[in-house]
Order: sequence, then C-alpha cells, then structure tokens
Amino acid sequence: MPWLGLYLLVAHAFPDPQDLASKAKPPTAVERWMAQARKQTQLARGLQGVDRALALEQAAETWLRAVGPIFQPDPLAAEAAFRAGEIWRSLGKVGLARSAFQMAFDCGRGIAFAPRALLELAHLRRRDREMGAALAGYARVLKLPETLLRQENDAHEWLGRCRLLLDQPILAEARFAIWQANAEGPMEEVRAATARADAFLKSGHTAAAQSLLLALRHRLRPFAELPIPEAPPLARALHRLSAHSAFLDPALR
Repeated sequence: MPWLGLYLLVAHAFPDPQDLASKAKPPTAVERWMAQARKQTQLARGLQGVDRALALEQAAETWLRAVGPIFQPDPLAAEAAFRAGEIWRSLGKVGLARSAFQMAFDCGRGIAFAPRALLELAHLRRRDREMGAALAGYARVLKLPETLLRQENDAHEWLGRCRLLLDQPILAEARFAIWQANAEGPMEEVRAATARADAFLKSGHTAAAQSLLLALRHRLRPFAELPIPEAPPLARALHRLSAHSAFLDPALR
C-alpha cells in the first residue's frame, strides 16, 4: 500500500503534540511565580477601590517571589522585579517601588531592563524634587552600553526638563536638541522641538524659537498631508504650535 509509506513519513515528520508536550521541560520556579503574578495582576485590574489596591499589593509580592533571595543577573528576575516596581509606584508606595526597581537594575545588567529601571529610579527622585539625584540617574542611563535609542531619548528629554525646573534653559536646550536630532518619528520631533523652543524663550532667544518652529513646520507639513494614518495626528500637532502665538512668526499662524 503506497499510502502507508507516505503516512509513516508524515507521522514521523509531524509527531503527536501530546508526545511533544510530554517531552517539554517543566516550568521553573521563577516561571511559575511569574505566571501566578501575571494572573493576579490581570484580575486586580478589574477591581476597584480598596479591593483593587489589596489585590495589586498581593500581585507585587508574588512578582518579588519570582526574584528570589539572591539577586543575580537574570532576564526573568529583572522583569519580575520591574513589574513589582510598576505596581508599587502606581500605589504611591515610593520606598517599595525604589527597592523593586533597584532589584530590576541589579538583575538586569546587560539587558534592556537595566536602563529602564534606572529611568524609573530617576523619575521617582525627580517627583520627590531630589533634582541632583534625578540628573545623576538620567545621565547614568546614557552611559550603559545596553541602553536603546528609546531610552536615550527619554533620558535626554528628562535631563532637559529637569534643567528647566532648575532655571537652566541653556543646558536644557542642549539636551532637547539632542533629543530632537534622534527623534524616532515626526510626532516625537514636534514634542522635542516644542520643548527646545520653550528653552529658547526662557533664555531670551525669541528669534531662535521662531526660526526653529518655522523650519519645523515647513519641513514636516508635507508629511502631514500624506494619505497615511499618521498624517492627521501630525497635522494637529503642527497646528498646536500656533498656541505659542506670543512668539511665533505670523507665517506660522
């Protein structure tokens, strides 16, 4: 029977899924804790008030159980600590959030969770008005070899915004210029250029702000007119530049 040989060949090429499942490696303890924490986090999102807060606290504690008592570089442990930090931060428990993000950094050296954790730690410092520590944290992000462009841009943005809060617009403009030059799309470039124009204004360079935004609108307007999904929000963003009517050139209005 010729089909028998074909059947055996196909059966050999595509083994029974149950056989594959039986040979699959069982999940590690870290993976089991993470699966449980994920489920708890999802369930908590559907609750409200005190019930939600208590459920999120339980989920955060479960995420941390996945980290274990020894903080060694490990992608899963880094993610688990980071997720716990996000929950503690959302609940306003700053001390616990800092601790968790520090764990994420310690466990995430060499991977993307390290700069992400440093950014979160710097954000917490900034919100507590610890500007020196925040600036140091953002600058440290830029020195890590594993930092991605998205994280570099975030660091430059917040270094600039911190400098503005410290009434240092010239230093802020320099950071915003780097951010604008490396923007990952036109919408982000609009945000960076707007921040840069604000820094120019605060340092008394009105003409520089005018020139910057005029050039930006002239260069990006053709993209806002293309028949693509990204065009309408870009057009609205360019239109919002007119809110800076106190210093915009009439050609922009």
